Amino acid sequence: MTTTSDRNTPFEKGHGEHDSGFDRVNQAHKDAMDGAAMLTEDDAVRKSIPVYDGFICYFPRGMAEVAVHSKLSNDQHNPGEPMYWNRSKSMDHDNSEARHMLDKAIAGKDAPLRQQIEIQRARCWRSMAELECLLEKELEDERS
Repeated sequence: MTTTSDRNTPFEKGHGEHDSGFDRVNQAHKDAMDGAAMLTEDDAVRKSIPVYDGFICYFPRGMAEVAVHSKLSNDQHNPGEPMYWNRSKSMDHDNSEARHMLDKAIAGKDAPLRQQIEIQRARCWRSMAELECLLEKELEDERS
C-alpha cells in the first residue's frame, strides 16, 4: 500500500521527475502571474487572473476581517485622517507577523474565538503587506 510519504505532493519534485500537478501549477503561475499582470491594460492578461473566483469567493469573510483590521489600525495610527497605508509606520512585516504568531501561541487554542480571529486577521494583514511590498519591488526591479 502506498502511503502519503511514498508519493510526491503536487509541489514536490520526485527523484528526477516532476509530478504533473507541480508542472501545471508552475505553468499557470508563469502564464498569468508576472507581478504586474493584474495592473496591465492588456485585457486578455487581466481576464486570465481569477481575482473574484480565485480570491474574493474563496475568502469573503476573511477579507472583511482584514478590512476591519485596516480601519481599526488606521484609526489608531492616523486618527482623524482618511484611510490610507502609512508605510512609514508599518515596515517590519515579517517580524510583526511573527509577533502575531507568538500572540496566537500564547493565547492558545482554547482562547476565545473572537480573540483568535483578531490575532489571525492582524497576521493576514501583515502577510498581505509583505507580499504587496515584494511585488512592488519585483516590478521596480523589472523596470530598472
